[in-house]
Amino acid sequence: MNDTPSPNLESVSLNNVPITLTGRVTEFSCPSCPGVKLEIGLLVERAEVCCCPNCKGFVIDSPTCRAQINELRAQYRGPIDQPLPLNPRELETRLNCPACGDPMDVHPYYGPGAVVIDSCTHCKIVWFNQGEFDRIIRAPGVRKRYVSPEPSANPTAVETNSTNLQPQAGNDSLGTTVLELLLSILTP
Repeated sequence: MNDTPSPNLESVSLNNVPITLTGRVTEFSCPSCPGVKLEIGLLVERAEVCCCPNCKGFVIDSPTCRAQINELRAQYRGPIDQPLPLNPRELETRLNCPACGDPMDVHPYYGPGAVVIDSCTHCKIVWFNQGEFDRIIRAPGVRKRYVSPEPSANPTAVETNSTNLQPQAGNDSLGTTVLELLLSILTP
């Protein structure tokens, strides 16, 4: 990994979902922009992602992705987007995983937002093009936060009274960071 700061970009906003770039450039290339290296960023100042400074797409590990979508949908109080139909042409695009280089699976996100996502089941990561994550957050539908009092317990739905997209105190660690996950795939 190269710790060279990004010369032109310190933060990006994927519509209403802010990503603050740390200035740390990774060794991983953007699956959409040949030759452009991904940069470490913090999604809503708490979840680590690798973001492309060019196309504004980002990769996030699957467990963190689910947790962030649930939390951000529960906290979101802005306008609700009208559902858009799924674009079937997006299902034809095949991107390679930035970690292992294999073609990622292309499929509809099986939740709100009518978004086509790219995921690598081997590496357990998800790639979002610019605006896709935001469409999921702003989509109509249930807005509940899922919490588990014990790691082994089944999640239960609870209402949330949060009114913005700020991180909750004490919820800074969501497990393995996406960079650690990507690097572990390269290390035998």
